[in-house]
Amino acid sequence: MSVDQRALYKAAEEIFTTLGPLNDLGAELSNTVANLYYRFHLMAENPDGAPGIKSDHDMSLDFLDAMSAISKTYVQHNSIADKIKSLREAITQDASIGEFQITHAIDELKYNIKNPDKKSPIRRSIERRFCKVDEIAGLYDRMVQLAPDMKQR
Repeated sequence: MSVDQRALYKAAEEIFTTLGPLNDLGAELSNTVANLYYRFHLMAENPDGAPGIKSDHDMSLDFLDAMSAISKTYVQHNSIADKIKSLREAITQDASIGEFQITHAIDELKYNIKNPDKKSPIRRSIERRFCKVDEIAGLYDRMVQLAPDMKQR
C-alpha cells in the first residue's frame, strides 16, 4: 500500500508535538495511534479516497460510508490525546493496570471490538482473532524516521 507522504508528515508532526514519542506504549499501540493520525490527515486532504470509504456505484451508500468513516476518525482523533495521557498516568502508577488499559485501547482502536469495557479480557482475545484490521504495518517507524527532519524546520 502506498503512503501519502504529505499526510504522513503532517500526522507525524502532530503526534510528536502533541503526544511526544509513543515508545512507552508498546509497538502495537504506537502503530495504531500512528494509523489513526495518518487516516485523519489523509481524510482532511482527500475525503473521497481515504481508507474506510468503499467505492460502490450507489452514491447514497458512498456518502454513508464516507460520513461514517470520517466521523469515526474525527472522534478518535479528538479523544486519543486524553486517552494517551491517562494511559501514561496508569503506567506510572501501576504497570499491570497500565498494561491492561493498553490492551483495552488496542481492542477498541485497532480491532474495533464493540463495548470492550463490558467484555472480559479472555472474550476480547477470542474476538481479536476474527477482527479485520485496517492498518499500515510499520507506519509509526516511518514517522520516527521523519522526526529528525521535523526538528530542522
